[in-house]
This record gives sequence, structure tokens and C-alpha cells, in this order.
Amino acid sequence: MSSSLHTLQRSSSGILTRDAVLLGLACGLLHALVALWAYASIRPGSFGEVFSPEQAAGALLLAAACLGLVVLGAVPAVLLYRRGLVAPVVTLIVLFSWSFYRSWQSFAAASEVGATPGVTLRPDSVYVMFWVLPLAIVLVVAVVEQLLRGSSRPSEHV
Repeated sequence: MSSSLHTLQRSSSGILTRDAVLLGLACGLLHALVALWAYASIRPGSFGEVFSPEQAAGALLLAAACLGLVVLGAVPAVLLYRRGLVAPVVTLIVLFSWSFYRSWQSFAAASEVGATPGVTLRPDSVYVMFWVLPLAIVLVVAVVEQLLRGSSRPSEHV
């Protein structure tokens, strides 16, 4: 009975099956870890100041950023697995690479001249703190790819 239920879940027309959720969760967690590591790596000393778990606001900010980054990493993975949409994954990779590279350039340039980086909104901050914006871009790209394919049926990945 369990085997037939699992088969029914995999072949259902909905996008969220057990396998899709597990894949999304794994990809989302990996994405969150890499994004937070990159954020902490290019901002020497500032990670603990922003995401201080000792303070309630810092802990809440860290929890919201982590949850958002998991969702941001999970959505393109699920869309690729269940719908065969490639553009959302490519878009996320491009947004991730561009935002962290541009921020790294900014901090490196300030360090070269001995200046202290000013308090400005850099692309990596937008990516981590305002993760809804990259998520919206990924979803718009997914809709465009789906419309260009002219298919409203999900592809079956058994």
C-alpha cells in the first residue's frame, strides 16, 4: 500500500510531491549555507554585528534571512524537477554570482585604498536581506519560460 501511495504522489499533477519537497529542502539548505558563507566571507567582521543572535532583533533577522534563502534556493530546484524549467535555476545562479562578486569588488576596492567601506546597500545585502526581490525575478522568469514553451502541463519525472 505504501508503494502505491508513493507512486501516486510522484505522478500527481501537483507541483509539490514528497520528492519535490525533499529535493527543494536539500537545495534550499545548501543555497542558504553557501549564501551566508559568502556574505560572511566578503564582509569581514560585519556578519556578527548584523546577525547577532544574542539580541532578539539579530536572531529574528538571521532566522528570516535563513528561511528566505532556503525558499529562494528551493523554488528553482522544484521548478526544474517538476516542470523541467531551466531558466529559473540559471537566473538564480546569475543573480547569486553577480551580487556577491559586485559586493566583493566594492569591499576589495575600499581595502586597496585603505578606506573603510561606507554603510551602503550592496548587492549581497539585497540578495540576503531582501530575498523576496530575487525570488520575484526567478518566478517571473519561470512564468516567461513556461509561456514560451506553450505548455501548461507539468513534465512527468518518475
